[in-house]
Amino acid sequence: MLTRRDAFLGTAAALTVAAFDRSSNARGFPQARTDLLLRARELREKHHAFLAISDQGLGNVRDGPLSGITVSVKDDLFTKDLLTTGGSQAFSEFTPAYDAVPIARLRRAGVDVFAKCNLAEFAMHVRPWSPLGGECLNPIDRSRTAGGSSGGSATAVAAGVGDASIATDSGGSIRGPAAFCGVIGFCPSNGKVPKIGSFGTNLFFTGIGSFTRTVELTAKLHFHMAGYDPTDPETLPARDELDVEATHGGSHPTRFAWVTTFDPQCPPDSDVLKITRDSAQQISRGSISSSLQQETIDMSPYRAAFGVISDADRLSQMGRMGSLKQQHLFSAETRERLERARKRTGSEYSLAMYERGLASLYCSEIFQKFDFILSPTVPMVAPRIAEIEGSPDFAQRYLSNLWWTNFVGCPAITIPAGVGSNGLPIGLQIVGRPDDDDNLLRIAAQAVKALS
Repeated sequence: MLTRRDAFLGTAAALTVAAFDRSSNARGFPQARTDLLLRARELREKHHAFLAISDQGLGNVRDGPLSGITVSVKDDLFTKDLLTTGGSQAFSEFTPAYDAVPIARLRRAGVDVFAKCNLAEFAMHVRPWSPLGGECLNPIDRSRTAGGSSGGSATAVAAGVGDASIATDSGGSIRGPAAFCGVIGFCPSNGKVPKIGSFGTNLFFTGIGSFTRTVELTAKLHFHMAGYDPTDPETLPARDELDVEATHGGSHPTRFAWVTTFDPQCPPDSDVLKITRDSAQQISRGSISSSLQQETIDMSPYRAAFGVISDADRLSQMGRMGSLKQQHLFSAETRERLERARKRTGSEYSLAMYERGLASLYCSEIFQKFDFILSPTVPMVAPRIAEIEGSPDFAQRYLSNLWWTNFVGCPAITIPAGVGSNGLPIGLQIVGRPDDDDNLLRIAAQAVKALS
């Protein structure tokens, strides 16, 4: 069976790109950036990972604590010097006058933003296809999906093109693609990172997080993006920078729950179940004073409420941002979803918000017994694109372990757990209590070490 390292080496060979290593690049950073942009263009051609690539030099990159870090950005987040299209024909020539708040914060810290990533149109669908970028292809097997909606971001990081990618996650859009492509994907608690500066993220459900290859970089990026901003009333005060190596001084052993699926109709495939369960057991054994207990958590009764709020909230936010003025240019799939949202009634929305409260109470009871929940990130490896086209149930299966964390506001991260018998990556999801992002990142760093 292929190891995770074998899978990644095979990916690099197939793409004819090498991992980006600044410390060993004798030609210096400017040449390394030129090489990075060349590889980005190749990845755009072969895997449709990017919608825009910078043609500017390093003159606009500031010195700061994150100097030298190269980052791509999902194309639903505004960038003032790069096209921001949402993957839609309606905004094919749109360059914003300002950066999204988290992107502006990263630039001030010295990050080099070099490209915008392909996505599902306006990040509204599970398949990473857009009218402008086409189908984003998996970096390991071009016949398979990279996962949506942030497929371009996951492909870029998995292929070693840039150190990280910043993206939105409103129901699994970071974690699903990260699992399919074999990288780390983090979605913070709602309110941690300001959401202003997009075509219309979900007010209640969207977390702005990252794709990386190390939890340490995940934590650094999160620290520099997070914190209160007056343009987003949902944001929370910033905290001190996190040291993921530090141990959590809790008063009890770390209690892990193992959950096979959060929807009884969507059990994981055998390969996925075995590798993630073995990984969960290994993580538990590798942590001092920890326990792992099988638990049944069924979030499926709340799935319809999530859909109602998500539809209505997206329609409202896109209207407020002025994104609906050229909706006649949207894809048929996007127009269909917006039309469905317009048919939602006030009483439906009120009932859905009530059920959201019930779901939050349900989760708070679970977190009285456990500190973290471990599960398969998605119940399958990346399917072939032809299989998705013929599967009306793909979205339900793909999102079955993902959407609920956004619904109740839990931070969640996926880490590579291994590869299946076909050599495709499998992800393990770790979920923490709402607003407990720091401890989640610490545990994730420990988990990666335990699995390596």
